[in-house]
Amino acid sequence: MGTCRNHEDRETKLWCAKNYYYLCDECADCYSPEMHCQHRPSCPIWFLRSERKRAQRQAAEKAAQPAGERGKR
Repeated sequence: MGTCRNHEDRETKLWCAKNYYYLCDECADCYSPEMHCQHRPSCPIWFLRSERKRAQRQAAEKAAQPAGERGKR
């Protein structure tokens, strides 16, 4: 366990193996997603980033639906 790179008062287990630093849940984001990372398939930071992006995309799609269409499948 280490301390977040941006918040020294927060302990975290999220370690960026590409850039060699810890990030808390709030800061957990890939800071250079365009660069190749050999650790990406097992990276918890990349996983959290992907989940957040998916949730944002779903929320935007839901907001774009007409009011009568929301919730229908």
